[in-house]
Amino acid sequence: KEKFQNRITTQIKATGASCDWSRLQYTMDRHFHIAALEALKRLDEQGLIYAKDGQWYISMKSMADDLLQGISSNAIRINDESELNKLTPMLEDIQDWCISRQIHWGYQMPIFFNDEGEHCITENLEEAIEKLGPTAKRETSTLDTWFTSSLWPMATLGWPAKTKDYEDFY
Repeated sequence: KEKFQNRITTQIKATGASCDWSRLQYTMDRHFHIAALEALKRLDEQGLIYAKDGQWYISMKSMADDLLQGISSNAIRINDESELNKLTPMLEDIQDWCISRQIHWGYQMPIFFNDEGEHCITENLEEAIEKLGPTAKRETSTLDTWFTSSLWPMATLGWPAKTKDYEDFY
């Protein structure tokens, strides 16, 4: 981030972007880690986080079904018919999302697991040992950058904290 921040900002400014530069943020900023941890905990509480062959996934079917139900009941409107015709088949054939990556740069997944195959979402080793026992080990993979990026509209406003910006704009 430190190496490329100035270059990225300069390039964006050169395009003529009119931004509030005082609010500049990056997905590697600490509050994005807090948001990712909270989102993962909530997904895990719903039973949507699982491991398969050393990779971590989010089960997407129930969320896709909820969105399809919202569209069919007109609770959610997609005004562009051509976009709806693309979205519906994708949601009907949704695949689970592999959120772990084996790269060295990024946010280390806040997941611990034990020899029995149990896991917990935390960044705290003591908490993991308390929940999983003495064989608790931290996952070494990094979190898919698109997971953190998906939190952008909320995290830039302070979520999961109940900030004034979050209340006013989200």
